[in-house]
This record gives sequence, C-alpha cells and structure tokens, in this order.
Amino acid sequence: MGSPFRPPAVPQRPGQRTAEYIDRILARLTLVGALYVSAVCVLPSILISRFNVPFYFGGTALLIVVGVARTRSRLSRCIGTATTPWRNSCAPVR
Repeated sequence: MGSPFRPPAVPQRPGQRTAEYIDRILARLTLVGALYVSAVCVLPSILISRFNVPFYFGGTALLIVVGVARTRSRLSRCIGTATTPWRNSCAPVR
C-alpha cells in the first residue's frame, strides 16, 4: 500500500524516470530561488536610483539582515524549552 501523501506523478521505482523527475523539480526550485534572490539584490538599487528612497543597505546586506533576524527570532522563541532551536517547533521533548 502506497503513501496517501505521494503525488501520482512521482515514479514508483528508482530509475531513469525518477532521475528525470527529480532533475525537473530541482530545476524549477533553482529557477524560482534565483529569481527571488536576484529581485532582492536589485531592488535596493532600483529604489535608490529611480525613487530617491534613502535605503542604506545593499541587496546582499539585506539578505544577511533578514536571515539573521529570522534566526534570532527563532532562537528567542525557543528560550526556556527543552528542545534545540533547529527542530520544526520548539515544543518540549516528550
């Protein structure tokens, strides 16, 4: 009996079709991620040059600041719990 959560398009056995499927999914994810990172890196330059917005961070700095802020927020929610902050949730270990 198969898993009810597996989409029907996923090949059932490893082989050439599975490799092609994984390659197609990874290519799509890479494209979306590259477009997102490109937009975030270019957006501050556009805001500064076209609209004279006083924006003091470049694109790379903005990515770093957002990443640090997300990690800091995650760590602060986990303070006082019995789990490590890198799990999906910070609920106490049973």
